[in-house]
Amino acid sequence: MKRSLVLLSLLVLLMAACNSNQPSASGSSTINTASPEQFVAEAEKRLFDLSLKTSRADWVQANFITEDTEALSADAYKDYLAAVGELTEAARKFDGQKVSDDVARKLKLLKLAAGAAPKDAKEREELTKLGAAMNSAFGAGKYCPDGEKGKCFNLDELSETLAKNRNADELKKAWLGWHTLAGAHRDQYARFVELQNKGARDMGFKDAGAMWKSNYDMEPDAFAAEMERLWLQVKPLYDSLHTYARKQLIKKYGDKVAVLQANLADSEQIKQIVEQLKNVQLDGIVNNAGIVYLTKWDELNFDEWDETLAVNLTAPVKLVHSLRNNLKNGGAVVNIASVDGFVATFDTVAYAASKAALISVTKSLAAILGSRGIRVNTIAPGWVETEMTADTMPDESKELTPLKRNAKPEEVANVASFLLSEQSSFVSGTTVTVDGGLTVVDYTLYKESER
Repeated sequence: MKRSLVLLSLLVLLMAACNSNQPSASGSSTINTASPEQFVAEAEKRLFDLSLKTSRADWVQANFITEDTEALSADAYKDYLAAVGELTEAARKFDGQKVSDDVARKLKLLKLAAGAAPKDAKEREELTKLGAAMNSAFGAGKYCPDGEKGKCFNLDELSETLAKNRNADELKKAWLGWHTLAGAHRDQYARFVELQNKGARDMGFKDAGAMWKSNYDMEPDAFAAEMERLWLQVKPLYDSLHTYARKQLIKKYGDKVAVLQANLADSEQIKQIVEQLKNVQLDGIVNNAGIVYLTKWDELNFDEWDETLAVNLTAPVKLVHSLRNNLKNGGAVVNIASVDGFVATFDTVAYAASKAALISVTKSLAAILGSRGIRVNTIAPGWVETEMTADTMPDESKELTPLKRNAKPEEVANVASFLLSEQSSFVSGTTVTVDGGLTVVDYTLYKESER
């Protein structure tokens, strides 16, 4: 990778605050706070010097990826963050003082620069080590689509393929490779974001996103609202461009690529998808779209209930029914349900009901379509680390799973690939549970065994 993750998240603010003409001589750790102007000048000089140190360490790490260069990079960022923390505290001396607009802007940027890192020294050190580790991992990572004995690709090569190659099979391999490499560090990145958000909250912001948005001359929520207003203005153009791109992709690749967007809660949009696919023969269908609302029973919202069933249950049935004649003899349908469809739930009643019904529908479709050689199966995942589950996944999910971890999306995708393939040619009407053993444990007995 040509740029480090830490540079992107931390040094952007630094460069905004520093004068590009600052000298490179190392500054003293003792900062003059006699006046805001003198303080800012000396703070800029000190941060500029430290930014050179971090940039050099980052360059060395990017070009010579070893445990030693990773440690040097982490140490450089640790020094930088420690200095920012010290200077931020010193800057508070000038709160409420009348200063020039230029100085006021620089004082604000200095305070914001510390918000990306927690005040706690150990957590700050963890943040820097995570950034350096991910930078090394992305730089050294290799994807070997044909195994270790075949040709391997790094992220830059995969990105180059995605940008310039026009072979559908090679593009698919590059896409899978890129996501395989990036996904392997999902837990590290999640912790990295968690620490940044904590640093932002230490500064009084809701999260790091709100902190970054505060750089503008309005409140973070007002900035978000303004961005939404501007987005709605350009959305019609975006939709037109997307339609054009979709047509060009189909023209170029034929039935190998179909990029269709729709809100599956909207019957009219489902009809539009079906219309666009009316002349396309399908080897298989994977019904994977889903939504979940976390709602107490006493607060049950029936608009949310209707939307949940529309997306999770009705849409898959409509798609399979409408495209039944598009499915080739010997084709396959895979419905993505959930282990919640097997059990009682408390705050996701609508979601559980939709998944239980989908499991039932799968059996009916398997019986109905079986005479055409079409197989229909369900996958019932346990806890999978996705954007949708980020707010609903309990803290103890890993502990309650015998494998002591949550699933990655690709682990569910692998099972879907199997159910679509000839390797599962005599599997139909069944539900494959992909939960790491979650549903095989009696947790009452499990707790008793710990006593």
